[in-house]
Amino acid sequence: MPDTLHKKLSQKFLKVFQSALYIEDAKTFPKDGIKFLSNSLFTLALEREKDLPNIEILTPTISKDNIEFDNSIINIVNDDMPFLV
Repeated sequence: MPDTLHKKLSQKFLKVFQSALYIEDAKTFPKDGIKFLSNSLFTLALEREKDLPNIEILTPTISKDNIEFDNSIINIVNDDMPFLV
């Protein structure tokens, strides 16, 4: 995917992602945390193979990701399978 298209789509995804967050939850994230979460989920969705769920567990650190969370992050991208979680 060309960089310009990737950037445009990831920005649109970020807006949708932000609209789905609870304000109280977002307050607990570090600075730029919402953007990091959105980008990691967007990237995982792009890497997903058709009809297969994709699961990723992240523990961001300052040295590795330039951001740090108090908790680990579990990203799940799947078809409509509410029983998965």
